[in-house]
Amino acid sequence: MPVAGPSGVSTVAITINDALGNSVSATATLAINPAPASYTIRDESKGKISAIGAGYLMVGAKKLIWNSSTTIIVNTPNGVRSVIDSFVKVGMKVQWKGLRDAATNTVLTSKLEIN
Repeated sequence: MPVAGPSGVSTVAITINDALGNSVSATATLAINPAPASYTIRDESKGKISAIGAGYLMVGAKKLIWNSSTTIIVNTPNGVRSVIDSFVKVGMKVQWKGLRDAATNTVLTSKLEIN
């Protein structure tokens, strides 16, 4: 079950005492991960690619990601490609449709077209 609230890492010290006065101490590190993304806001726009990473494109502050059901159209001088590969460069124009997660400003795209 996801935990709501801030994410982060905390260290907890635990000491256990028995009836004879013996004690044992240990520390544990707890990591609380942020809630999973909630892609609920329709997002359709266009712009220029400002950065390219493994599995994502940046357009300003928006991170565009895709999955196996995303339609990808890359217009090249030699024809259309359907993958993001080394042809795609920073500065190229992109337009997209998809759903955005407000907390991360990440768009799970349903369609990407790059020129």
